Amino acid sequence: MFVVTGPATSLIHQDSSAPNLNQNGHVDTTTAPSTAASLEATDMGTKQARVVMDYEAVSPQELTVRMNDVLIVYRLPGLDTDFVMAEKGGRRGRVPLSYLEIL
Repeated sequence: MFVVTGPATSLIHQDSSAPNLNQNGHVDTTTAPSTAASLEATDMGTKQARVVMDYEAVSPQELTVRMNDVLIVYRLPGLDTDFVMAEKGGRRGRVPLSYLEIL
């Protein structure tokens, strides 16, 4: 795995192996890289993001996304800081921030 960072965005590339999951079936963010620097926890505005690795939703509140999908993302008050709300094609759900490149 490698991380390339620039002034405004972070790009995370992971190999084809599945990410580590915690006991709830969510991405273990203690080992997963984060793009938090490109979307601050206090930033409530909408942004676009590109999916850098497929993500299968593990709960009804999450959104399944595919690599290279472009999403509208935003934070909600009280939402886990490792996740953002994402919208694509009329669907909405939580997606781990570590799977996204903020554009």
